[in-house]
Amino acid sequence: MADNKLELVVTIDVDKGNQSIKSVNTNLSNIEATATKAARGASQGIDGMTASMVKGATAGNLLADAIKKVIDFGKEWTIGAARQAAQEDRLVSITRTLARVHGDGAAAATKAIEAIRQVGYTSEDATTSIQKLIIADIGLEKAQGLARIAKDAAAVSTEGIRAAEAFEKIMLAIETGQSRGLRR
Repeated sequence: MADNKLELVVTIDVDKGNQSIKSVNTNLSNIEATATKAARGASQGIDGMTASMVKGATAGNLLADAIKKVIDFGKEWTIGAARQAAQEDRLVSITRTLARVHGDGAAAATKAIEAIRQVGYTSEDATTSIQKLIIADIGLEKAQGLARIAKDAAAVSTEGIRAAEAFEKIMLAIETGQSRGLRR
């Protein structure tokens, strides 16, 4: 009978095997280096994104604080303006009443206040000046002329006084008949 034997002869070339193993090891090292670079890049990206988020949050907080300050300032300004307007209305009302009591008339007082405001006085200073004229029984038609004189006197004063203060000194000199206060 015939021998039914099959023989497998494997010949291994050691050099080629070593080269294959080295090639696999090199590829694995390259994969490892690439993975390390990718991990570092992702980490830097996350760090950058985190820093951007922190900067964004900080900018948002600063913007919110700035908006709050603007709103607070607007609120304070509005309240102050309303109070000032109420004060001016009260002064004008008092001046009209004072004019009616002294026989000058409310319309004449309002007209005189406007005339002094045109000279450059504030509403409060103009109203107060008219009140002084009414109390001193000086005709309201002289208001604008006296206001101009007081403004000019304040401009040339060495004391640096305001026009309303100069007006008050003029009124005091007229009421008392003493011109000493006008010499400065």
